[in-house]
Amino acid sequence: MGLVRTALIFGAGYVLGRPEGRAKVAELARRPEVAQLRRQAASAVANGVKSGKEQLTTAAGKDPEQVALNGRDSGPSSDRRGRRLPSFPRRGAGRASSPTAPLPSDGPMQ
Repeated sequence: MGLVRTALIFGAGYVLGRPEGRAKVAELARRPEVAQLRRQAASAVANGVKSGKEQLTTAAGKDPEQVALNGRDSGPSSDRRGRRLPSFPRRGAGRASSPTAPLPSDGPMQ
């Protein structure tokens, strides 16, 4: 999938980089089917945003008027400043104990 995506991006860049390619894309953009697809896409995005906002307000258990316009809760629990992401050791980093050291246990296995 990555190779196909890379090839498509390369091809689109090649076509848009040439004057005749840009002229063809401009010609295609003026077609009525493209305008219809743009309207459909805008409508789908608007419906998705609306349903997402409704799901958010339902999950939060609040009225839609109480949710901020940017979709974030303005309460103190949503403040993420001062929090850090957990850090994980890098791959191949040295371990604190040797791999042959026995693991600590509470006693013999039962």
